[in-house]
Amino acid sequence: MLFTARNARPVLLIRPAYTRFSHLIGWGQSVMFLLRLSACLAAETPQAMSGRLQLSHWENLVETFFTDYAVMRLTLWKDNQRTEAKPFEIGVPILPRFFLVTAQSGVRSMSFTLEGARERVTTPGRATIDCAGAVWTFRYTSGYTVTLRGTLSARLFVQPPKEDSPQQYPALKFEEIFFDASTHEKLILLDAVQGQRTVESPRTPVMNGAPYNPEREENRLHIEHAYLPGEPVNAFGIPQATMRCLEASQSPSSQRSEADVSIQQLAESVAQMRELIHFSAEQKLGPKGVSSADRVSAVY
Repeated sequence: MLFTARNARPVLLIRPAYTRFSHLIGWGQSVMFLLRLSACLAAETPQAMSGRLQLSHWENLVETFFTDYAVMRLTLWKDNQRTEAKPFEIGVPILPRFFLVTAQSGVRSMSFTLEGARERVTTPGRATIDCAGAVWTFRYTSGYTVTLRGTLSARLFVQPPKEDSPQQYPALKFEEIFFDASTHEKLILLDAVQGQRTVESPRTPVMNGAPYNPEREENRLHIEHAYLPGEPVNAFGIPQATMRCLEASQSPSSQRSEADVSIQQLAESVAQMRELIHFSAEQKLGPKGVSSADRVSAVY
C-alpha cells in the first residue's frame, strides 16, 4: 500500500501473480522438480508400464511438467565424435509422441542423473538449472542400457493458477530443456547374452616370486557361441524410429521458403494468364488462335 501525499487516499499496488510466488524457487525447488520428472520417467510400476504405450499417458506427463509453449532442444553427435551433429527442437505438440515412439522402440524406463547441478533465479518467477555433467539413461527391455552424457540446462517458470482451474495454487513448469549429448555408451546385462556357459577355475598361482596378478585368481565365465540382442540405437545413440519421428517433425525454413516461392510464382502466372483466358473464351479460339499476339493486341 502506498500513500502519494499526506492525508491522501492510499493507492493499492497489485503485484503480478508470478512475483507473488517467487519464493517457490531459488532454494533447490527447480532441481527437485527435474528429479521429479526423472522419477516419473523411471517408474516401472504396473500402471506406469501399461500406460507407456498410450499417447494419453505422455500427454498427461507433458501437461504436468511443461508450459504450453515449452520446447526441448536435443543435440546428438554421431559415433561419439564432434564432427557431425543433429540438433532437434521438440515442441509441446511433438513431445508426447517423442516419448511414445521411444517407448514403442523397447525403452522400459528413462532417468536423469545430475552431477553438480546449480539453480539460480534469473527474473521474478523464473529460474534456470545448469549442469555440466548430466546423464540421460535409457533402459531397454532387451537388456541394453544406453546412457547419453553431456550438458543440461533448463528454464522454469512459476505458473500462476488459472481462473478456470480447480487447483488454485501455482505450479512450477519447464519452459525449456536443453541437452547436448556429446557421447553415448551402451551396456548390456550378462543375463541377456545367450549361449552355453562354463566357469573356468582360477589359474595355478605363479611360483618363484613372480609378481601377483589378481586377474589370474578370478573365476572366468566362458560363453560358447554367444548370442547378443541387436543394438537398439543408431550411431547417434537413440532408436532409429525415434530419429525418424524427430526428423519428420522438423520443417526447415529453407524448404518452407522454397515452397512459398513456388506457390507465389504459380499464383502470379495464373494472374498473368487471366486476360488471355478471358480473350480465348470470348473469341471462342483454341490454343493456336490465342497464341497470336497480333489478335490479342488488336482487341486489348
